[in-house]
Amino acid sequence: MLIQVVCGKAAELSAAFGHRLVGSTAFTSVVGQWHGGMATIIEIQPDPAAPEIPFQVRNKDTGEEIGVFGDEFLMIEWATIGPAPTGVKAA
Repeated sequence: MLIQVVCGKAAELSAAFGHRLVGSTAFTSVVGQWHGGMATIIEIQPDPAAPEIPFQVRNKDTGEEIGVFGDEFLMIEWATIGPAPTGVKAA
């Protein structure tokens, strides 16, 4: 089975899709104690005092949560990204 993904740095993806990412599936890398793998984006800009963390994810296997730094590269499953706001034309 093939899936379509959007790839990029977390900050760029957050800027491009904003709150549409909440609930989407991200494929993350191993970082420190974080096991990586499939995760759900649960919050955009979780801490206004930490703008370097554009979103928070929850690992689908372990339930652990972590903030993703803006320069981290990841993939997001296209079909899980929320719809564009109404009245917005595609570029």
